[in-house]
Amino acid sequence: MVINLGNTAQLPADSPEDLVGPTGLIETLSSKIAALQLPDGSFASLEFDDSTGQSTRLSDVFATALVTWLFSYSEIHLWEHAWVNKALDYLEHQRDSSGLWGFRGRAGEFPPDLDDTSVVLLALIRFGRLNPSEARLIVTSFTLQDSGLLSTWATGARDRSTVVDVTANGHAVLALFEAGLRNANLEAAFLKASEAPWSALKSPYYCTSLPCRLARALFLDCTTRSVRPLRKACAALAPILNSLASEAEIATGSEKTPLYRRRRVPVFYTSNAVLLAYGLHVTSLQTTGKQP
Repeated sequence: MVINLGNTAQLPADSPEDLVGPTGLIETLSSKIAALQLPDGSFASLEFDDSTGQSTRLSDVFATALVTWLFSYSEIHLWEHAWVNKALDYLEHQRDSSGLWGFRGRAGEFPPDLDDTSVVLLALIRFGRLNPSEARLIVTSFTLQDSGLLSTWATGARDRSTVVDVTANGHAVLALFEAGLRNANLEAAFLKASEAPWSALKSPYYCTSLPCRLARALFLDCTTRSVRPLRKACAALAPILNSLASEAEIATGSEKTPLYRRRRVPVFYTSNAVLLAYGLHVTSLQTTGKQP
């Protein structure tokens, strides 16, 4: 998959047409995203086990929330896209008894976590599906570490409560900002951690700096009211987007980088829907020059 952040774009091999003009590009990317939606309203990730070579495609909360949230920044008429409401319905239904969200939803094998909960809150609050005060769950359900960042896993999670992911904290900061519940200490801790050179130790559940850099740029854009950080991030993200593997490439053993991973085991995830959403989001911001 190649995304050129200008007036033209090459789409995946199953849709090779070239388009001219940001409006046509954004509409086409949106259509490609809609075509990947599953009947229950979710979007899937491809899980690839590098030790066995086996891959499995399953719907997940994270991909669905990320796609929907990123789409909300695009310069198109959101209400004309029925897939958005289907995705939001799915996300609402996947909330567990604690009020949080996990990677695979209520029936999944993963417990609720900061990243999934934050991205779902971003999507539901931006589309008016949830009272912004619900974002308080971020600071009441996850443990504050000495670094000033929140734990990845909910307080009380077995042997996991001290694991910290900077990217997840970036999404948490954005969700709190979206809800009008700013936390100055958490914001400062995230900005300090995210400005350091990228390392897998910073975000143990991500394979690329793209989501962290975009979260940082979005937050700076929202708080400084300047598009400069975001434009700089968009320019830097173009080669990263272009290096990300498609699901087919990962399934055939390509060395290109997937999006996210399990910690300590060779299991990786990617999603064409998420890749398209990142492309749509960055293209929209760069071509319109407008603030989110």
